[in-house]
Amino acid sequence: METTKKFFGSWLVANLASFWVGFIIGVLVLVALLYLDTPGIEYLNPGVMGLVLGLVIGFGQHLVLRNKIAHLNPFLWIISWAVGLSFGFLAAVYDDAFLTKPFTFNLVVRVVIASLLAGGIIGVLQWFGLRNLVRKGWVWILWNILAGLVVFSVLLIPILFLVSYSGGYSPQTINNEAGYLGATMAVCLCFFMSPLAGLFYGLITWIPMRGFLEEIADENSL
Repeated sequence: METTKKFFGSWLVANLASFWVGFIIGVLVLVALLYLDTPGIEYLNPGVMGLVLGLVIGFGQHLVLRNKIAHLNPFLWIISWAVGLSFGFLAAVYDDAFLTKPFTFNLVVRVVIASLLAGGIIGVLQWFGLRNLVRKGWVWILWNILAGLVVFSVLLIPILFLVSYSGGYSPQTINNEAGYLGATMAVCLCFFMSPLAGLFYGLITWIPMRGFLEEIADENSL
């Protein structure tokens, strides 16, 4: 029981720190790509952010899981985060001209789509690594989708709200003073919101993770 409580703290810290560090590194990578005038980066920057953030989160989680879940595929675990967040972020900021108003409905649709896509991809790919190690590993998919709803709400709503109300996100409208101001404000806000998103993810996914760890511990004691 004491070991489980200790790991709970490690799991929370790993998620909080990796979300925060991943966001910072992602912003630095985007700034470098924009400075180098990389072709098409204005369209792909959400995917790049998701890729970098996902790699950092996956690696951070792997550091605390490697000694707890033997034979867990580190490559699959890390890549699942990179792929899931890349598609999730791209889905969240696509051109939404066909979506109806009001703006609040627009935000909700974006968050739900991004959560289903990112959480589903991450959960399914990681389930492939868990299915032979624990029973009912499929519940990890559902918990990741639920956690995705919270994480994307924390990260995307302030970004989309600020950017959309200051010129819009799309490359056609962001090239103006108001658009850059809104983007800058959103980045600054997410600097503080990203660790909160990591904390929420850690708390939510701890519920199934604790069950997995207890199951593995019981099997190893036999």
